Order: sequence, then C-alpha cells, then structure tokens
Amino acid sequence: MQERFRAAASHVAEGDGEIAVTVRNVGMDFDGVQAVKNASFDLPKGRFLTILGPSGSGKTTLLRMIAGFQTPSSGEIFINGEAVSAVPPHKRSIGMVFQRLALFPHMTAAENVAFPLKMRRRDARTIPDRVERYLALVRLGG
Repeated sequence: MQERFRAAASHVAEGDGEIAVTVRNVGMDFDGVQAVKNASFDLPKGRFLTILGPSGSGKTTLLRMIAGFQTPSSGEIFINGEAVSAVPPHKRSIGMVFQRLALFPHMTAAENVAFPLKMRRRDARTIPDRVERYLALVRLGG
C-alpha cells in the first residue's frame, strides 16, 4: 500500500521521555472505504505532531479519533499510557482546531489561544505567558 499520510514529531521542549500519545494499528472504515489504515506512532511529551498528506488521505479522521470524536474501526489509542477507547472527548484533555469555523472571529489570535485555557480553569496569572509562548512557538507572536 502506498503511504497516504506522514506523521512526524518535532521537538518543542525537553520532555522526560514519557509518551503523551500512542497510536497502534489504528484504522477507520466508512462503509467499506478505508479512510485510515494501520496508523502507528508514538508522540513523546514535549513534542508536537505534524501530519502531512493530500486531501482525503485520512489526516482529519486520524485527529478526530485521537480527540475522541470518532471511534476507530481497529487498533487502539493511548493518552499518557491509558487506553482511551471508552473515554469521552471532554475527558481526554485534547485540543483540536478544526479546518473551518475553528476560530472566534471577534477575538484576537491571543484571545483564541487563551480561550481553552480559561475554559479549563488554568491559573489566570499564567495564561498570558503561556499564550505568548504558544504564539511564539508557531511564529505568530506580536
């Protein structure tokens, strides 16, 4: 089978060697159409994941399975070492920005980044520094 998409973990900060997300032999079948076949990778803590591939290759489907919005047809997903097939999306602590209608147009980029931190009741004193750090990470500072 020709590779449909490529997943690559990139270094962000020193981690402690722990794995944040593990995907093992995950597949998704939609009425006989295989959207994802046998996807496997480990994402260490302190790294972020880039998934590249053409339109229709299964990238969004894979992300939706990790976030818990879809259930894999096969395989297993682990978050912090815990199998999450029975864990609902709101208890997985996974953030996902959708391709469309993902941002609040009445908010700045910083406010959009801060929003989920506020919703998860993070310490309000640390949010501005975290937002600045996250925006700098993706070169959107300022």
